[in-house]
Amino acid sequence: MNRASLLSIQNPKHVLNLDRGSEIRNVPSISLCMIARNEEAFLADCLNSVHGIVNEIILVDTGSQDSTPDIASRFGARVIHHPWNDDFSDARNRSIENATGEWILVLDADEIIAARDAAKIRTLAQGDADGCLFTYRNYSQDSHDIRWVANDGSYAEGNGWDGWISGRVVRMFRRDYRIRFQGAVHETVDQAIRSYGGRIASTDIIIHHYHERKGKQRLREKQLSYLRLCEKSLVTNPNSPKTHFDMGLIYRYVLNDVPKAISHQEHAIRLNPQFEDAHMELALLYHLNNETKNTAKEISFLLGHNPNHAPALLLCGIILERRGSVDRAIECYGLAIKANPNLVDARLNLGALCLRKGDMAGARNEWKVALELNPSNPRALLNLGALELRAGNEVVAERLLGKALEQSSENALAWSNMGVLFARTGRHEQAREAFEKAVALDPSREDIRRNLKASQNNIYGHSIR
Repeated sequence: MNRASLLSIQNPKHVLNLDRGSEIRNVPSISLCMIARNEEAFLADCLNSVHGIVNEIILVDTGSQDSTPDIASRFGARVIHHPWNDDFSDARNRSIENATGEWILVLDADEIIAARDAAKIRTLAQGDADGCLFTYRNYSQDSHDIRWVANDGSYAEGNGWDGWISGRVVRMFRRDYRIRFQGAVHETVDQAIRSYGGRIASTDIIIHHYHERKGKQRLREKQLSYLRLCEKSLVTNPNSPKTHFDMGLIYRYVLNDVPKAISHQEHAIRLNPQFEDAHMELALLYHLNNETKNTAKEISFLLGHNPNHAPALLLCGIILERRGSVDRAIECYGLAIKANPNLVDARLNLGALCLRKGDMAGARNEWKVALELNPSNPRALLNLGALELRAGNEVVAERLLGKALEQSSENALAWSNMGVLFARTGRHEQAREAFEKAVALDPSREDIRRNLKASQNNIYGHSIR
């Protein structure tokens, strides 16, 4: 059967009502295929973003208890109720099996396409590729992830976010019986396209993803459900390095179980010795577990393959700093920053060592750049606030320390420094309360307890830590 006969369609019965329908009549038709559950807070923005791009919307609802199906229906979507069976691919394949367009566009409810990229998508539908790689931006305020990139202001859709974590994914492909999603979790169509020699084209189209707006608790629940699906997947496919890698990430970042995280990353590397991301993650885990020799071994592997591997250089600097080799640590942090100017943690660490060597201007410069890259970073706010307080700039210090506490209200050092500031500016009761909070958060700090005792006696300590 040739492609033309595979893709012949009748007029769809569930077409989105488009004011700009004439714009898309002269190009191959596109079906938006989605799966969703309880996405009423995001779905309308997603569907509005594809107005004028797609000819129909197929939404597979996997058990919503909110107004998700009603919102989809108001946008002209065909809503298919599908019982959840712990298999993302199954639900996604149900959506594309009901599509009638010549092309499939896949989005999640908390994603949007910028209006300026709409024409690019319609142009892709006239190309000869079988699948199209898009770049997704997971917007995030947290710069600790080694993939984090500072917001460059290139899209208004990123306003209000310090940066993002990006990746590449096939999100548009021909409607072809050979192209189906694979994998119960972190499902993809890439392998299906490559299996018959199909061509995947690269594009510069951005998918804007707002998962952090769902809140930490919901994200935690989502990751735990992924862990359960990964465990289930290993029963049938125990030799998947990616599954072990994903499980290792969840054990580390969600469950704080370092030994289990190490076990899964080691397993991933046994299955794929060249798995660079697993080597990097394992280096970090060994470091957390105080396994210095193993950490050094992983760093050597990474730098042997890429001397400009910024996260490995950062970790090398941390190890050297802990050993007391300050000058060599400074050199490593500098190399890490040269390799990746967005590496906020390297700048924070370098600034601390500058201050340690008496270079207040160097410390201020590194921390200011870190704050420009990641304006909500609690450590950058705290360090700069403490530095300004040391320099006697109480007004600037109070602004910075206040922002640090807005981002991290359980930071003992921020409360302690705020207590010093209150004491210096004659706000004695506020100073005592700030020191009490700091002591409650970290009773082990002798300097904080000393300041609290002094404040209770109206003799105010001014030490900054």
